[in-house]
Amino acid sequence: MRFASLAVLLAAGTALSGCDGNQLDAVANLSRSCTSTSQTLDCSGPESAVSGGAVSGGGAVSGGGAVTPTTNTGNTAQLVTGDTTIILEGGNLVSRPTNMAVSTLTQTPGPTNTAKIVITTNTSTNANWPQAKTMEESVYGTSLGSGLGGTYMEYAMSNKTPGGVTDVDEELQVWKWNAGTGKSYATQYRDVTGGGNPARNQAWSFGGDYTTAAQMPINGSATYSGRFTGEAVTANFVNPTSGTQTLDRNNRWSVTGDTAITANYGANGNITGTLTPTEWMAWQTLNSTTGFYTTSAADPIADNWFPAAQGGFMDKPILLSGSIKTNATATGNTKPNTITGVAQYDPTTNWDNTASNSFFSAGFFGNNADNITGVFSMDARTRAPVGGIGGIHDDRRAYVSMTGIFNACKTGPVC
Repeated sequence: MRFASLAVLLAAGTALSGCDGNQLDAVANLSRSCTSTSQTLDCSGPESAVSGGAVSGGGAVSGGGAVTPTTNTGNTAQLVTGDTTIILEGGNLVSRPTNMAVSTLTQTPGPTNTAKIVITTNTSTNANWPQAKTMEESVYGTSLGSGLGGTYMEYAMSNKTPGGVTDVDEELQVWKWNAGTGKSYATQYRDVTGGGNPARNQAWSFGGDYTTAAQMPINGSATYSGRFTGEAVTANFVNPTSGTQTLDRNNRWSVTGDTAITANYGANGNITGTLTPTEWMAWQTLNSTTGFYTTSAADPIADNWFPAAQGGFMDKPILLSGSIKTNATATGNTKPNTITGVAQYDPTTNWDNTASNSFFSAGFFGNNADNITGVFSMDARTRAPVGGIGGIHDDRRAYVSMTGIFNACKTGPVC
């Protein structure tokens, strides 16, 4: 069980409510009541064997990535309102903009800090998810960092039977950002009971103190900056013949990077932005190496950073383009001042994006729309066929699929 780290504490007992086609078919607590809540897990573990770099069934890793069935099921939650949430099952993206999941988070301080996230998947497989459990804080993980420009808390539950078999293994990360009056948060939940990677069940969510219609700017524009994190799957890329490369291009990754957004307010408000990766972390498999490795443009092992100029993907920004929806009042699970749109690689740079898997949902938070927090899914493959000079004899394409959370604040990258 491995986590990226960041940290935050909530008032006692406060419940925060608040590759083709299906390649990836795969924030912390607030000190006052919120319209919604969400949290994010930046977890990585030793990779399941990837057979030839291929991902079968839309993101489920073949050749060792099968999820072991367990009895850790029986979810009966039927939430109507809660935080906007996207879910994955066995690495497969299940949520779409038309059927997003919802969740609620409760964080309780004490001698041992605890948290509980309740998820309704809004799918026919809701009962296959675990029953919501109270998890204890992983103090060491919480203390390792200050967050993606915010604060962080980490929770986990792991039980073993007398025979040593893991029957419960669940993880939860929570980030929180404060910008002016705007409090927001995002979460990742992972159920890795039975082992294997991808996670058996996974969820990303977000929420906070949404900007009301009365508090929303009605004209002009503003720029926001911050950070994002996500989990990515890549396949069918060719590895260069290098004596120093240790990371296979076809892998399962934890990704972090920079968020930059411009919001244009008004009756036909919209946002544009980028999520630009700065680090990719994965399990090393080449040149007799083992262990996790984080690579970046400044990495001393240059061949582990795969820029587009080398036929790679690591420096490719995800482009955000969306519309702002202002609601006079929040009713049911409709929240004020939300943003929905497309998250994709630039289609003019030889990438085709899977429309149903390439989207984001976000919201404005604070009295002056001080910050933006959201969840995203991106799914793209290298373009083929191209040109038509000759007949097609092979339909093999490389792809990148990613899901995660992002935040950006008017005050800068540190909220």
